[in-house]
Amino acid sequence: LRVARTLRPSAGRVRPFVLSAAQRLDEWLIQPVADLLRANQIDTLIFVPDGILRTIPLSVLWNGEQFLVERYASVTAPGLTLLDSSPLTHVKMRSLLAGLSQPGPVVAELPGWMAYPLLTSGPQEVRNLALRALPEVGSEVFIRDLLRDPRVQEHLQDTLALPGVKQEIAALAERLPGVRLEDAKLSLKALEQELRNPYQIVHIATHGIFSGDPEQSFLLTHDHLLNMNELAGLFQSEAFDREPVELLTLSACQTAEGDDRSPLGLTGVAIQSGARSALGSLWSVADKATQKMLTSFYSRLGEEGFTKAKALQKAQLELMADPEYRHPFFWSAFILVGNWM
Repeated sequence: LRVARTLRPSAGRVRPFVLSAAQRLDEWLIQPVADLLRANQIDTLIFVPDGILRTIPLSVLWNGEQFLVERYASVTAPGLTLLDSSPLTHVKMRSLLAGLSQPGPVVAELPGWMAYPLLTSGPQEVRNLALRALPEVGSEVFIRDLLRDPRVQEHLQDTLALPGVKQEIAALAERLPGVRLEDAKLSLKALEQELRNPYQIVHIATHGIFSGDPEQSFLLTHDHLLNMNELAGLFQSEAFDREPVELLTLSACQTAEGDDRSPLGLTGVAIQSGARSALGSLWSVADKATQKMLTSFYSRLGEEGFTKAKALQKAQLELMADPEYRHPFFWSAFILVGNWM
């Protein structure tokens, strides 16, 4: 437990990487079967993690010379019985690209535990509004009243802005034909309506939070929160019964983060709701690094010889080769859950 915890960035921030801890886990998990893997020419590992191992990217395991991502492609599974191992069909796939670079009225729905720290670290006027009502912090009535204030809403919208999302969606649109929903067009109603149509790839770039409570785990659309149960329900239409989503990517903060009670976070929910595989991040990653890695990933996704797991591996290796993003914080955050083919 202690060894694994040293490999997870504190609050999603870059910190010195502990090679000794990564090597210890490699000795425990990989080295006992290393000869068997080499003898059988294995190139992809499937992990069904438990406990604290659900919250760290196993691609950072270190054998003294290489990270695991340099030796194997890898995928995480909520359980082997939940995996569909049929391969990806290499045809032109229709995609839905949804991105929120600037939240709108949705900020009035944020839970107090998320909103209040953002307010107390804001400009003086906003801090005063929050601090004057400090004795009532636990009151949902207080939170709702506070979040209706236009000054509070403006601050939260600016704080939660994701300026890199526009560039991310634009770059992906050059490679993925389909429909785009951005900013005000990414309303909850519009997303619900659009997902009545079949898509092979659904890419959602927005803030996401996973707390362990289905009702407090959500993605942000422009006007409303989309909680965990609602997200699963969107993929239950007849369109997806006939043709399930091949890949759901949640390019957001903490979308793969889970705890011991609810492993794999929102990406796990996506798999359970019918998507064949999902790609999510364990912590918030810099916009430029995310855009670069995802562009590389999607560019290979339809190529012969590249499974989803190998496409992710190649994208991570390319990001690692950039001196600016060499640290595992940048390239290891994204994990693939479910079908790896």
